[in-house]
Amino acid sequence: MKGIQLFRNMWMLTAVALTAVGCEKEDAAAGGSASVSEAARAAFEMRYPGASQVRWEVKGEYAVAEFAWNGTRAAEAGCAAWFVNADGMWTMTESDIRFDELPEAVRRTFASGEYASWRVDDIDMLERNGVEVIYVIEVEQNGTEMDLYYTADGVLVKCVADSDDDYGDFIPSVPSGSIENYIASRYPGARIIDVDAEYEGTEVELVDADRVKRELFFDRAENWLYTRTELRRTELPATVVSAWEVSDYSEAKGYRLDDAEFVETPDGAWYALELENDRDHELTLRISSDGTLLGR
Repeated sequence: MKGIQLFRNMWMLTAVALTAVGCEKEDAAAGGSASVSEAARAAFEMRYPGASQVRWEVKGEYAVAEFAWNGTRAAEAGCAAWFVNADGMWTMTESDIRFDELPEAVRRTFASGEYASWRVDDIDMLERNGVEVIYVIEVEQNGTEMDLYYTADGVLVKCVADSDDDYGDFIPSVPSGSIENYIASRYPGARIIDVDAEYEGTEVELVDADRVKRELFFDRAENWLYTRTELRRTELPATVVSAWEVSDYSEAKGYRLDDAEFVETPDGAWYALELENDRDHELTLRISSDGTLLGR
């Protein structure tokens, strides 16, 4: 009996050791939990007390904790929280939620949209530092997958092909005071959806007080360069539609409207109609509000 027990003890110790080695290899492949700062760990424990199944990895400048947490919910949700590794500042948390946990406005907009008949694959809630909460509905039909991004009040702000990437590129940058001042004066009451600071300048996506989604771009000196507003065909002025219909790129000549935007710049404004035909010929037609054809 003692010999059998000794064998069992040795087997268990070996199994534990092998498991530990496996975990260390897994951590190393994921960026290494040892490289997660104490500031990030402390910020996580303060924000999500009682979290379980915590697993850390480092992605660029961020320490990312994947964990299970229920908060005020009845059931635990799979979550991923992003912290700046250097100082522990929280930037974003992604949480899996059920369809019935979506805000009613989001469910209503989805049910009346073009993807209502598609199968819902997954739903994520993105809470981000300083900007609007976003809900992402992943849908699939006939092998095609799309991600639909909604504000809490049901505004569809983005519709893109689904990818296996995480939401790391959806962490907003912090806009400068001059950009914030411009937005506050030009679009009072606007809600910022995303801020993307690039080498060429800063792009800001927002939803204004009228629930219209707009994209603004500022140069490196923070001067406003342009604003783009996506439009449906029914939102185009009659003068613009008429000008398109009599052009060489009308529907009668085989072209169809793919996208439409209203573009505003310091030098003027126009409507941009993205057109294509069955031969995959694509072009953008620029038309002023009074129906003047400005070119391609």
